[in-house]
Amino acid sequence: MTRQNYYARRKLRKRRAVDGGLVAQLVKQERCLQPQPGARKMRVLLREPLAEAGLQLSRDRLFEALRGP
Repeated sequence: MTRQNYYARRKLRKRRAVDGGLVAQLVKQERCLQPQPGARKMRVLLREPLAEAGLQLSRDRLFEALRGP
């Protein structure tokens, strides 16, 4: 692994950790109100709060964040 690749991956891992924490918090809040929706519906419900936070998650990244570490 090159030095450049190491630092690029480090930055990506840090961003994903922050994104994952925020997504988990928003999902918990939404699940208190509506416990039934799945991940695809959750993505639609969280689109606006994520946009306000400056995040744009694809479907697969959201699934990865919900799956956990």
